[in-house]
Amino acid sequence: MRIFLACPRDMSSEDEKRAKEKIFMVLPQLTEESVTSSAQAYFESFSRFGSWDQWIDHVATGKNYMTQEPVYTHFVCVTQQVGRATSEIVRLALERGKHVYLLDTHIGLKKVAGVVEQDSQDWQKGWQLTII
Repeated sequence: MRIFLACPRDMSSEDEKRAKEKIFMVLPQLTEESVTSSAQAYFESFSRFGSWDQWIDHVATGKNYMTQEPVYTHFVCVTQQVGRATSEIVRLALERGKHVYLLDTHIGLKKVAGVVEQDSQDWQKGWQLTII
């Protein structure tokens, strides 16, 4: 299981650490290497793809060259309001039948069924996740 942890760009490293800890409480079988934050993924791979659209496609649908396993099998968002890149990652992941969740601080993980545009001019919070 490889998890992409979608965090807002302005999220502090301390809040990101707490989100990862919550995931480990909900899914104790995971290791630190199984969870990659969006910031970490961006810094590790964005420059190889040349555009936001190509990077988004890689995150949502990409496969490891050697193993042909998906780069990410599960996607966890830490906020219900998301930006353009996260909304596209969620949309593509759901189209491919991948698991997408919202990390709830009280319950754990809530299943995401879709994403709805609310304000396309707000690239940081203009989309909302639809929860089942």
